[in-house]
Amino acid sequence: MTDRRAAVLLCIAVLALATAGCAPHPRVYTEGVLAADHRLMSKPELIRHLDRVESELARVHAGGAAPEGVPADVYTADLQQRMRDVQREIGLRNIWERKSCRERREMWGPTR
Repeated sequence: MTDRRAAVLLCIAVLALATAGCAPHPRVYTEGVLAADHRLMSKPELIRHLDRVESELARVHAGGAAPEGVPADVYTADLQQRMRDVQREIGLRNIWERKSCRERREMWGPTR
């Protein structure tokens, strides 16, 4: 019986350590540049959003205030992560556009 109890306690300890090591939940911004969902934007909207994120990052680096309740270093890290996410999304859409162009060219055959 004590071996079983020890095994249960070990499982609980491992589970507690595993959940304690998880990343914190992402912050939810209700206003500002980080409140917009970039995954639903068109490519031109993504480019404009990237410009807004870059200008907000420059503003915060110049001494501007972060949103209330969020430390400035956390806010700049969130802005930098959003920049990377938007750049990756733009790159993926460029790949999709080139692929579809190539597929159209293959479908219609040589144009000579």
